[in-house]
Amino acid sequence: MQRLRKSLKKPRTRAFQSQNGYCYYCNFPMWKDDINAYALKNAMSLRQARFFESTGEHLIPFSEGGTSKQENIVAACRLCNERRHRRNANLTSAQYIEYVQRHVARGGWNTHLLARSYA
Repeated sequence: MQRLRKSLKKPRTRAFQSQNGYCYYCNFPMWKDDINAYALKNAMSLRQARFFESTGEHLIPFSEGGTSKQENIVAACRLCNERRHRRNANLTSAQYIEYVQRHVARGGWNTHLLARSYA
């Protein structure tokens, strides 16, 4: 029998607030409600700003039995969330943080999208 997914809106909002608006993986600022203000503040196009939209991320994927309870949900930018599930699905959330942080430290990942004040 297929499990129904609960909405991640409330847990994502709580995670966004408890993380002070920073991505769980790359630790860059995200936006939740106003892409225009975010793009203007960070001197980027709306296309670039889309990568930093706050998404709800299951630490233990739903497909592997993870729940939508708050303790399993963090806020992650769209770029980190999509990359984790496209290319790095076999990594745990802890392994993925290490992977992302190594790339960020070398000036890779998404640093080219943000103003240098965050790099």
